[in-house]
This record gives sequence, structure tokens and C-alpha cells, in this order.
Amino acid sequence: MRSLILGATGYVGRQLVPALLEHGHEVRVLVRTPAKLGDAPWLAEVEPFRGNVFEPDELRPAMAGVDVVFHLVHSLEHADFAERDRRAATTVAAAAEAAGVGRIVYLGGVRPEGPGEPSAHLSSRAEVGDIFLGCAVPATVLQSSIIIGTGSASYEMLRAIARHVPAVPVAGVGGRRTQPIAIGDVVHYLTAAAVEEGGGDRLLDIGGPDLLSYRELIERCATLVGGCAKVPFPISLVATWVQALFIAGLSGVGTTLAYSLLRSLRHDTVCAPAGAGGTLPEPPSGRTSFERAVLLAEARRAHPRARSGGRVVSTAAARV
Repeated sequence: MRSLILGATGYVGRQLVPALLEHGHEVRVLVRTPAKLGDAPWLAEVEPFRGNVFEPDELRPAMAGVDVVFHLVHSLEHADFAERDRRAATTVAAAAEAAGVGRIVYLGGVRPEGPGEPSAHLSSRAEVGDIFLGCAVPATVLQSSIIIGTGSASYEMLRAIARHVPAVPVAGVGGRRTQPIAIGDVVHYLTAAAVEEGGGDRLLDIGGPDLLSYRELIERCATLVGGCAKVPFPISLVATWVQALFIAGLSGVGTTLAYSLLRSLRHDTVCAPAGAGGTLPEPPSGRTSFERAVLLAEARRAHPRARSGGRVVSTAAARV
């Protein structure tokens, strides 16, 4: 099977490449700047193409003869990210159809339910998923909550709060629930989605075994990473941009990205029961608990060369 990864320089992309190679895939990667692949240990085993997802002429040669396209890019560092991501998805879908690609696999975010409008970030992720589900190429859209792993923007923010902020939210945001998932489990589901049988579309939520409030998430993470003692604090009293500036400084995540992710905390992001989309096979050892996911992330932080590519990438997907 020949696979093309759009977003191979991002956090998830760097983890997915070696997994696909292990499963016998021929892997292509499309990158705007090949130098960003750095010293990735799998570089000699993939076929790199230079280009970006906004240009059909640059997508065409990369997609020729491809069975599966993985779309792992986002524009959250840009103020107009929704428009950019919409344009990228539309361009990729059209190019995949023209090339006769067998399936598009997209990693998005869990769609929140309940009152209130979803954040711009979650709305954009849902829109991109709908673009792929509505195109002529069969698509599998996987929707996850917070990804736990060293280098994931959400995890780096969580870790920074757990270690350095002596407060825990007690209302609104603090009571919202999430279903964190380990990066290894995300990679497992992405790989499984590439080889699934049938030609139809699938919309699937993926998550770990633990449903936690954000307050519980911070408190448990603090215990595991050596965080400071927490006191209750009504976080709604602090403007989101102020929070974003502060957390960006602690975590190394860009301020615009931090702001978008913080706005998404206003919603529950838990997996919906398996519906018409069915399910994918679970990881061989079962889904990874939150505690184990954090411990694995911290072990990899202590031994950075164990990470694919040997460096931290501060976003869960590559930027476009």
C-alpha cells in the first residue's frame, strides 16, 4: 500500500511515518520545506515531495499512484485559520479525486454536544471533516480529544499548567469533561483506518479509557509530573487572551494556537457512542490510561532521541 502524509513535519505525522513503514507501507511525504524533516531516522525510507496543500499542481505528482492520503495539517497559528483550512481541504479533496486515491484519512477534533456555539477551532475541524466526507473520495474522519504525548500542543499546555500554575479551575471550564488519548493509540487508529475494508465514508470518535473533568486532568497531571500545589480559582475571571499569553510563555506553544485551544475548553470533548461509523480495532494491549500516557510522555521527554525525528514539534499537526 502506498500512503501520502500531508503534515509529516507535525507531531502526529512524525509518529505516524515509522508506524506505516512498520506495517509495510510505501510512504510519501509532502512538505513545504524539506529541511524541516531534519534528522528524522526514517528519512531515507520515504519518498519526499516538495509542495503545499494549497497548490493542485504541487499535489498532483505526490498523489500519483497513492492508495491513502493522510491529512494532518492545520493553520491554527494564523488568524484566518478557518478559511485556510477550508481551502486546503477543498484543494486536497479535488486533487485526490483527480488522482484516483482510494481513501482520505483525516484527524480532527471531537464535536462537542450541548448548549453554546463550538469554538472556532472545533468548528473548523468539523468543517474540514465534513468537506472530506462530502467529497467523491471515500473518507475516514477520526475525531479525538486531547492528545497526550511530548510535543503535542495540548499536552505541553496541560503540563505547563500542572507544573507551574498554583490554581485549578473550579467553575465552567473546570467542570467540562474530556477523554484524553495517548499518541500511540492515535497512531494505531490512523494506521488501522488506512487498511479498513469497504469503500464508504466513516466518522469515528477515538479516545482513551478515562473521562475526566479539566480540573481532574490538571490535578492528576500535576501529581505525575511534579507540579505545584493547587488552590481553587474561578478561571473565568481571567481573559482568555491573558491566559493564552501566560501559558504560551510557559509551554512554548504559539499564542494564537494557545488561544484557540483554550477557547475549546468551554465544551465537553468526549467520544460519542459508536454509531453508523462503527469502530476500529483497539490497540493490542488495550487503550492507554491517562496516567500511563503521561508517564510514557515523560519517559520520552527524558530520552528525546526516542522520539521520531529526535526533536519536539509543538503542534499536533503540521502548520500550513
